[in-house]
Amino acid sequence: MFQTEWGWLAALDFFFGGIGAGLFLLALYLDFKKFKALAKISALLGPIFVIAGVICLAIELGRPERFTLVFTKLGTSWISGGALFNTVFILFGLGYALSEYKWFGWLPWRKETALGKAIGAIAGIFAFLVAMYPGFVLATSVGIPFWVSPMIPVLFITYALVTGAAVILLLPLFVKVSAEELPTVVKTQSSTEFSLLSIAAVLLALTLGVFSTSTEEVVASAEALISGWLSTTFWGLVIVTGLAIPLLTSYYTYRTTNLSAAKATLAITGLLILVGGYALRYVILGAGAYPILL
Repeated sequence: MFQTEWGWLAALDFFFGGIGAGLFLLALYLDFKKFKALAKISALLGPIFVIAGVICLAIELGRPERFTLVFTKLGTSWISGGALFNTVFILFGLGYALSEYKWFGWLPWRKETALGKAIGAIAGIFAFLVAMYPGFVLATSVGIPFWVSPMIPVLFITYALVTGAAVILLLPLFVKVSAEELPTVVKTQSSTEFSLLSIAAVLLALTLGVFSTSTEEVVASAEALISGWLSTTFWGLVIVTGLAIPLLTSYYTYRTTNLSAAKATLAITGLLILVGGYALRYVILGAGAYPILL
């Protein structure tokens, strides 16, 4: 029997939270690489995506009073820990990102100041925790054997970066990138996404290999993905749409010298990855089967 309590809204919460965390971490990387325009908008979008995920969680819980209870078990619950991680990240992430905008010139720090760097470092630490905690929420759910695996948190962290990078692939359509900077941006984006997708592909293969030789309940969950009721979504959206095609297109954009085509292809690649990233969260939740009671 498969669980039905965590559905598409929970998957959307994990999806948006992962994108936001991954975006912010990659914004720090882009800042280091001197891609200032992309880093500036990515750092701001990170907390915004996490806020969108929190809204999805609030809708999923149904009643406002239930939402406030998530903070009541900080020492014993990963869900409460996640609420804390989200809150701290949103506050420090916005504090770091907004200091770059002229409307917030009254803030007593900038990214390049010691205080600004400290705020960015704290936000980066909590961004990593935001990316990590959904996997640990599932991995500590002893009632669902399929989720109780160290591979689940690793997958969630990896896909936070994969989907965060996918949003960044779309940004050159909306953020002005100079003609001198565009070739380097295209090469960096395509090589980064190709590397992250390759890691994700290996992790998915390892995860399915481990699950297909595990206990009866875990094997049933793995079969639901590979050949059962979730197989169309898994193979069609997660593997082909979100992984195989983006691997090919990101490799193409790295090799091509046609920058206009590369820019458009990267945007399409980003959209496909986002579809696959949401589908992955959805099928992992949907494949959760309760222990078989004899």
